[in-house]
Amino acid sequence: MSAPTGKLDLFVGEGEKAFTTENQRRDKLTDKSESLIKAVGLVMGFQLIDLKNLSYTGSRKDLGLWLAVGALLALSVALVLALLGARIRSGYKSQPREDDLVNALWGNNVSDDDAKAQVARTYFAAREENAIINDGRARLLAFSGYCLLAGFFMAVLSQVLLKLVK
Repeated sequence: MSAPTGKLDLFVGEGEKAFTTENQRRDKLTDKSESLIKAVGLVMGFQLIDLKNLSYTGSRKDLGLWLAVGALLALSVALVLALLGARIRSGYKSQPREDDLVNALWGNNVSDDDAKAQVARTYFAAREENAIINDGRARLLAFSGYCLLAGFFMAVLSQVLLKLVK
């Protein structure tokens, strides 16, 4: 027994919207990862420029040095995670290709309602797979942001400690 045509049209429309929304989320995550990469690069650059002035002395000044090194490590982790988040491309499902749909749905043995239902299932399945990938990217980028924040605060704290100890 097949569903009424109105419901199938709604199902197909909602599938298309869900698929498009997940693709927009992918694009936003890509933009966020590129922004994180720029921010990490900027903070790391300033930290590396200042690192040449640091040296191990065996005094309280060493805490500032260790904080600076910790900041570089946190920033390095942030950079790697942001790069990973930006480069995840494989596995994304695209819109169904016309040839695939025609081959799968065209013929005497496939009713209009069955074809619409299959198209809707295709959209929802692709959306679900893309959502899983986007969720993983979002977690990577969130952790990258936390590492950036930690690295920035350690860099600032190391500079403050170094100024106080001089």
